[in-house]
Parts: sequence; C-alpha cells; structure tokens
Amino acid sequence: MSEQAKRSERVDGAHAWGSTGRGERRAYLDHCATTPLRREAAEVFQDVLVSVPGDPAGLHRSARAAREALQEARRCLARGLGALAPEVVFTSGATEANHLAVLGGARAAARAGRPRRVVVSALEHSTVLGAAAVLEDEGFEVVRLGVGGSGRVEPDSLGRALGRGAALVSVMLVNHEVGVVQPVAVLAALARGRGALFHTDAALALGRLPLAFAEMGADLVSFSSHKVGGPRGVGALLVREGVRPVPLWRGGDEERGLRPGARDVAGAAAFARAATLAVAEGVVEAERLARLRDRLEAGLVERISGVHLHGDRRHRAPHLASASFEGVEGEGLVLLLDDAGVEVTTGSACANADHLPSHVLLAMGVPRPLAQASIRYSLGLGTTGGDIDRAVEGTAAAVARLRALSPSGGVE
Repeated sequence: MSEQAKRSERVDGAHAWGSTGRGERRAYLDHCATTPLRREAAEVFQDVLVSVPGDPAGLHRSARAAREALQEARRCLARGLGALAPEVVFTSGATEANHLAVLGGARAAARAGRPRRVVVSALEHSTVLGAAAVLEDEGFEVVRLGVGGSGRVEPDSLGRALGRGAALVSVMLVNHEVGVVQPVAVLAALARGRGALFHTDAALALGRLPLAFAEMGADLVSFSSHKVGGPRGVGALLVREGVRPVPLWRGGDEERGLRPGARDVAGAAAFARAATLAVAEGVVEAERLARLRDRLEAGLVERISGVHLHGDRRHRAPHLASASFEGVEGEGLVLLLDDAGVEVTTGSACANADHLPSHVLLAMGVPRPLAQASIRYSLGLGTTGGDIDRAVEGTAAAVARLRALSPSGGVE
C-alpha cells in the first residue's frame, strides 16, 4: 500500500470518531482534549493484550515476552523523541508525568541543597499548577511567572525569578489553550545555568513540532498517549541521564524505581506505535493543519464582528486556535455548536467543568468577559476543509443567535 493510501486510511478511520452511527458526520474539533484512537494503535493494543499476558517483572517465558514488548515500546518512543531508551519512564498519562517531574524533581533538588523555590509560568496546565500548590503546602516558595498579551515567557522574566536560585522551573512547550510555543531551549539553558532542573509539558507538541530531547535542553519532559491517537491511561516522562526525581510512591523497582507498580505493556506498545506515526507525519501534517487553522481564523474574522484571536501570531502550534466573541458566553456557544454538529470546548478540557474563565487568558490580560467567551478549536488527523467551513458557519449562526437573545441586543 502506498504512503498516500495509508494516510487516507488513517484519516478515514479518524472520521469515525465524528459519526453518530446514523451516517451523520460531525466536525470534531477538540483534539487537544483527546484524539481518536488510531486504527494501528488499536491493533497493536489488542495484539499485545491477547498474545503477551505476562508480567515484565517475572522470569518465565511469558514474562520475558512481556518485558521485550515493553522494551521495544521504550526503544520506539525514544527514537521518535531523540532520547535514549533508559530515559523513557512510562506513566499513566501526562498528569502523573507532570506530578512526578514537578514534585519529584523539586524534592530531589531541594534534598541536594538547592533553594526550596519553584518557578512556573502562570499559563501552565492545571496539573502542573496543582503540583506546585502541593509544594507550596510543603514550604516551598512558588514563583508564578507572568506573561504579556502574546502569552510568551520572556527569558529576562525567568532570569529575574531565578535571581536567588531555584530547585526547579516548569514551562510548557505548547500551551493547551492558545497554542503558544514557548522558547523552551532558551529557558532551559537559563534555568540549568543557574543550577535548577527544567521541566516542560510537551503533550501537545508531539507530532506537531520537531522534537529532540537532546536539543531541548530540558531535564524532564512529559507526554500523553491519547493526544496523538494512542489509548488513554498511558503517558511518559523523559528523565535525563543523571537526574533522579523522588518517586511519588514506594514499593517496587519498576521503571527504574521511579514509578512502582504493574506496567501496562499493551498501552505502552500502542502509545509507541501512535507516537511513531505522529512523528512520521511530522512536517507535512503540521503544514496541512496550519492551513486549516488559518482558514478557520480568517473565516471567523470575516463572518463575525467582535472576534478576538488569542496568542502569539508567529510562535504557535499549527493545530490550535483560540477565539473570544464579544457579547456571548462560551458555554452557551459550545452547546449551540454541538447542536449544529460541531464539537469544540471552552478553554482547557480539564477546567471547563467548573465553568470558570480561562486562567490562561486572564494571565495574558484578556478581560474577564472575553475570557469567559473563549472557544478552543483544535484540529487533528481527521480534520477536513469541510469541517472548518462547518465550524465557521455554525459559529457565525450561534453567535448571532446568542447576541440576539442578550439584554444588550448584540456586541457589547
């Protein structure tokens, strides 16, 4: 089968995510929350789950087969990320990876004599901010770096925050709400030059940006399987040689003693397969998604008045657009779009259940009413031009309807 045919098959498979079972196609534009499971990853998962039943920690034949499957997954993932196989620690997802990096990294550095200070950007995912809050309860000083309207962390700002030293710095590579790409290599060099460990959450960068662990300069990097078409409940933390975070739990020597407990061999194998495909699609898919994203933003601006696009216009990931619409409320807009067959979310999927304004947009200086009116459109493998056009039409109709129902009667 040709590469084009293989790619078409993958796209067709991804389309099934948006099917209702009655032949109706829906425009699924929430890939930053989770992605459709790739057919190839599902096949690997099923094959390993059935044919490799052993525990990798054992000595018998089934255990050895499981251990080899796990190690092959580790090697594959490492190759795609420009890392060494021993640097890959499998976790239950990016949430656990972030906690192991931030909590374990900061505690280890503090034990080694580093200042009990942690620096995080104000735009971090809630799991990183939550881990920082735990450290704060333990007596660490937590410095939350502010950003300007572009959402970029300035090196000078980090330099000032590091003035008295720190145990760890955490700045995500691609922001999960506005898609801003941070200058991680520069920030990492600055942090490590001052003796601090550097962590970055790269869950939304895999398959969208070129990644090479050795070139990033980070000590700890988090990833998630279900952001690239792998199964949920699997992730990884890259841990640079010579760095050893304090484990979150005790009781086993699995994953070099950093993550005790039975390993999900099938999940790790499927994650590695999905990541390998995402990396192979690389530049070509990123360029396709960037064109679709630009088409979406241009359509929204052309069709709707009072549109605000968020985030740096140059330094951003190709698959994500964030927009606010004056005079409407984000939750109502999401529900109307859902009725129209377009699936999006308000800001971060991990925060919108509380119906709160985006902490990311507030940190960027976006007024609260606009932060509460924000929509995140995130594109992926199955996204088509038709999906984009449907999203533009649906958003224009929904905004017009909500404005007509508002007390002000339109744009405020």
